[in-house]
Amino acid sequence: MKSPALSTDGLHLQVGDHVCVLHEGAMQRITLLLLLLQHGLANKAKCLYVADDYAMFYQIPELFRLLKDVKHLYPGRLTLVTREEFFPGGRRFEPDTIVTILGEQESRVLKQGYDSLQVAVEMTWMLSSGVTLERIMDYEKKLNAYCRNSRSAVACAYDLLRFPSVMLVNAVTVHPLVLLHGALCSNIYYIPNPNLRLDPRASGTVLRHYLQQLQECAPYLKRAQKE
Repeated sequence: MKSPALSTDGLHLQVGDHVCVLHEGAMQRITLLLLLLQHGLANKAKCLYVADDYAMFYQIPELFRLLKDVKHLYPGRLTLVTREEFFPGGRRFEPDTIVTILGEQESRVLKQGYDSLQVAVEMTWMLSSGVTLERIMDYEKKLNAYCRNSRSAVACAYDLLRFPSVMLVNAVTVHPLVLLHGALCSNIYYIPNPNLRLDPRASGTVLRHYLQQLQECAPYLKRAQKE
C-alpha cells in the first residue's frame, strides 16, 4: 500500500548516497525529502528527518496529513528530530563529532534489525546558526567519505529562495548527486575537495549557469533506480 500523496516514479535514496536537494520553499522541501525516504521506509530502512522548523508539520494541514499518512503506513520507521538533537553544540559545530554520531546511530539501527539508515536534513538552520560556510563545507566533505563506506544515505536540502548564491554554489559542488526539478542526477559539478573562493558578486551568475546546465543534462545523467 502506498500513499497517493507520496507516489513518484521510483525516486529514492540508495545506500552510500549523499544528495544535494535543491528546492523552493518549505512545502516543496518537505515533500521532496519524504519522497526520497519513501523507498527506504518501505524496505527496512530506519529514517531520520532533521527538521529546522518542526512546528511547520503541525501548522500546515497538508503537511500534517502527509506526515500522518507516512507514520500510518510505516509505523516506527520514521523519526522526526530537531536540529539541536542532530547537531549538538550550537556554534561549537564540529564536523567530526557529527559524523561520529551518525556512525553510532547507524550501528544502533542495524543492531535493531534495520537494513540501513537514511537521513534527510533541512539545512536552513545554518542561516541563523553562526556556523561558517567553511565549517559547513568541511562537514559535507566528511559526509562524502562517511557515506561511501557505510549503510547510510544522507540528503541535504538547500532552499534556492533563502540561501545566498555563494553558499548554493558551494553546496552543489560538494555533493556527488543533485536532486533538481524532480530528477535525481549525477552531479557534473561535483568536486571531491572543493576550495572555492568565489567573488559574491559573481556567484549569482555561476549559480544560474550550474542550474541551467544541470537541468539540461538531467535526461542524460538521471540515475537508474534500483528496485
